[in-house]
Amino acid sequence: DFEKIGDAIGRPIGNVEKLSFLVNEFAEKKGHKFTEKEEEKAESERLKILIDKLDTKKDQDQIAALMELKALADLREFAKASIDLGRRLKYVRGLLTDDVDKRDEFKLKEGEKELYPAAKELYEEAKKSAKEDKKKAEAVFRQIGIYLAEALASAHESFGMDNVVLFGRVVAGDAASVVIPEAERILKDEYGLNIHIDRAEGKGKHGDLITRVGQGIGMAYYIANYVAKLKSGSKIVTSSIKKQVPVTKDWRLKEPVTLAEGSIEQVRDYLNQLADRGGQDQRAEIDRKRAENIVTAYNEALTGARARFEHLKDTQPKIRLVVGNPNLADFEAGTLVIDYDSLISRPLTRLEFDEEFYHFARETDPTRGPPSTGEKALIELLTDYEKVISFHNLSKEEQADYLAAVLKDSDIDTQRFYMVLAKSYWDPRLFESVLTILRNTYQVQEEKLTELKNLQRHKKDRFELVFE
Repeated sequence: DFEKIGDAIGRPIGNVEKLSFLVNEFAEKKGHKFTEKEEEKAESERLKILIDKLDTKKDQDQIAALMELKALADLREFAKASIDLGRRLKYVRGLLTDDVDKRDEFKLKEGEKELYPAAKELYEEAKKSAKEDKKKAEAVFRQIGIYLAEALASAHESFGMDNVVLFGRVVAGDAASVVIPEAERILKDEYGLNIHIDRAEGKGKHGDLITRVGQGIGMAYYIANYVAKLKSGSKIVTSSIKKQVPVTKDWRLKEPVTLAEGSIEQVRDYLNQLADRGGQDQRAEIDRKRAENIVTAYNEALTGARARFEHLKDTQPKIRLVVGNPNLADFEAGTLVIDYDSLISRPLTRLEFDEEFYHFARETDPTRGPPSTGEKALIELLTDYEKVISFHNLSKEEQADYLAAVLKDSDIDTQRFYMVLAKSYWDPRLFESVLTILRNTYQVQEEKLTELKNLQRHKKDRFELVFE
């Protein structure tokens, strides 16, 4: 009650007043001068000295004001005991030991003779509740382990990791002994994953520091990897289908993450290994399907490109499988880059490969020089037109599979190329057959099917469509 304290001192006070100044000011007003020994005492004890000097009958208002100050002093001292001195109690992990004498919050700074009075009281209380404190702290860190397991299971779908190393204060001290076993248990029991989790640790007296600030090692690795990618060559061409890149606040993923690179067989094997690590769950089956899709689509597209372009007869480009690419497919320095998300549909992957092989053929044509800016724009239009033609060369089942993939995941086709495809249907019976498959086999929402119907009513010449 700042008003009550102000009345007792004789002036208004605010919540930014320094407590020691208020105590000394009140003492001076009452004509009391603290002795040297009293000056060494904490504010709470000095206030008690002043209270003891007052008359309990005549000075009730002043005693009440001093009691307000003493309550504030006790709170401040508790804060010093629990936070300021070595950040005591700031980290729940300090409660993980039921040996109170080993808890950081009760350890004295060098040169201190004794704990603050509030800390002494806290210490005695902690002795009584040590086992209960440990139980509560363990519950907190077990929950962290559960969340960690959920995050790793999700990341495993893309990265297929077998080992994870943890850094940071949250797993320093005894915390890792609770977090890691719980996370590994959840991963195994609920996700069927055998992922080994470890904690980065250093040796010697500064070993714990490596755990606490080890993110710096990860940062250095990330920068080195980024610089290496910059030196690997610039992009040549891109797919007409744009993909949504993850965005967090004002940060954007500027570089895709490579999952696997090599021959088509090596990339296939990576996807199968990813599926094997996932066991028999639905995600594992999807990865096995992705492995089949990429091999079939690549071989079909390569066969078509070799038949069409003489200089590609002995060509077999490497594959780089990535996540976080702004396009479903690119060609970079002679390597075909394909986004993991596109592999959900074989027809989608096939048409992406067809387009990129066309770009590759034009870029590597020995009878022609590099295309000009105008030629590149024309090539983009021609490849879009060819993609429309290739789409209509698919069976109605394959067309439905393609459309279902881009309609169900709006992040895949942010430029809405599917709208061009819908307007390119001239046969209404074929179009209705495709809609029926989308509805019955892929359970596409009626709202999306209505959108397709409305688009088809505005059908246009296929070559004209690519200029929209």
